[in-house]
Amino acid sequence: MRFLIGECNGRLQSVVAGALRSVGYGVDIATSGPELRCFAEIINYELLILDANLPEGEAAVSEMVRGLRRDGFRIPILVVSGNGGVDQLVKILDSGADDCLVRAFNTREMLARVRALLRRPPSVQESILRIGNIEADAAASEVRCFGRPIDLKRKERRLLAILLRSNGRVISKELLVTMLSECSNELSVNAIEALVSRVRKRLRAVRSDVVINTVHGAGYRLSSALGRNPLTQTNKVSAHAISHHL
Repeated sequence: MRFLIGECNGRLQSVVAGALRSVGYGVDIATSGPELRCFAEIINYELLILDANLPEGEAAVSEMVRGLRRDGFRIPILVVSGNGGVDQLVKILDSGADDCLVRAFNTREMLARVRALLRRPPSVQESILRIGNIEADAAASEVRCFGRPIDLKRKERRLLAILLRSNGRVISKELLVTMLSECSNELSVNAIEALVSRVRKRLRAVRSDVVINTVHGAGYRLSSALGRNPLTQTNKVSAHAISHHL
């Protein structure tokens, strides 16, 4: 499972991300509202943990949650707030958050709340991402060509899923570094280039009509020789924040 944390406080990042990683969860960190929105629109996360003290301010964070819900995002949202007043908690929950945790919290309590949120049944079906003769589930557990699984390693599957979800837009190498790096295994731009090269070889080996295009000075995007709609999926996802971030 992979979670997205929206947090600008380095110390809190370390506490929350460290606790989640210690029990086996994958974690990505966004440090601003636009960055968080960009990540959320590209990757299907199982949970969003959002700091109410992002640079945009608590009022903007509540509006951000409301906007995510309005645009069809149904993943559980846990908000961390420094204000434990009843009015503030009610405002956060009414904006669409599923739970609220007040600083300073115990990490055992946080993990218990996470487990409780994950026990809730999903409200939408898993997305299927598709371009040309390539398709993948949004969790990147399998990538198929002509309906048959392609032999890809985990990071290679995740790279393809990110490019599929980008809806034909360019994804920068720097953003791919952030999305594909793990806690103890940070990637470099050179590593991303090598990863793209390996995936290209696998696509050619299975005679896929899909190619990874290099946009010099910008990044990568997928295209298909068949000219089909680059993205098909079962839930609604807008893409304006991706282009805004890049």
